[in-house]
Amino acid sequence: MIKARMFVVNEDSLNKTISTNIASIFMPDLTGQQWVKTIADIMADMLQIQVGDYIFLWQTKKGDEKSKIHGVYRAISKPYFDNTDPLDNCPFKIRIERAYEFENPIEEYELLNCPYIRNSLWTIMGKKVANKPRGTSPLSNAEMEAIITLLIGVNPSYRFIPFDPSRTVAVPNELKVDYSLNTPNTSAPSRNTINVSTISFFDSSYKLLY
Repeated sequence: MIKARMFVVNEDSLNKTISTNIASIFMPDLTGQQWVKTIADIMADMLQIQVGDYIFLWQTKKGDEKSKIHGVYRAISKPYFDNTDPLDNCPFKIRIERAYEFENPIEEYELLNCPYIRNSLWTIMGKKVANKPRGTSPLSNAEMEAIITLLIGVNPSYRFIPFDPSRTVAVPNELKVDYSLNTPNTSAPSRNTINVSTISFFDSSYKLLY
């Protein structure tokens, strides 16, 4: 079954995502005692995405412009980690392609205030009320269908692009959890030196740290 997620972007990261066909998640500086939890939270979100899942881009508002939702994209790789660019603060990535060709986005206001569907948007409403900073959030099937319906409404000449497994992409540094690691993690590394595949998410008795 196809699932869907919403990636939060700004104007700059939106353009980069569309031009590179790579959706990315921001990773903050790894300071404080809970840096492992920061990595665990991001990885837990990313590892829920499977090839074929739909991805929407939620563009945050800028000045007088309202937030917008762009779509629909499709995951064509497994999530991976790439910190080779020292200027890139979004090393958690996944390759995407267009699933629907929509020229126009919809405004967040249109979605949240549509009288026919707003009662189904529990994930989106909850995220806004809680003001959660997470870079990606899951969408229910009802939310996914509602967003696609509204996008079709403002893009009557849209085109659907069927999924073709031959277009999937094998990626290096695929995100994985090594269940054999149960030794204490060293002090917090930097974004450019961290190797997420060597992080232990278990204590010495193999209980989850987070």
